[in-house]
Amino acid sequence: MLGPGVRLVVTEGNYLALDTPGWREAAPLLDELWYVDAPDELRERRLRERHLGNGSPAERTRARIEGNDRPNGELVKSARDRCTRTVRTG
Repeated sequence: MLGPGVRLVVTEGNYLALDTPGWREAAPLLDELWYVDAPDELRERRLRERHLGNGSPAERTRARIEGNDRPNGELVKSARDRCTRTVRTG
């Protein structure tokens, strides 16, 4: 629970900028919404390293990136124009 004196809350949420039911209602509650723009290759390399580092086999890691992580990344990227700021990294 946040008290009345709290001036800054930072949250992470890949889908907060989406214009879909359940998510579009979140954006008006936020003063700013930032998109972290990382090159696709960098994002996928980091995902691969994380999955493999957590013990996921190489084939399962590849399938997870291709079937889940990459499509989710494209979905999030499609909503970046709804963000108030873009931070480039990589």
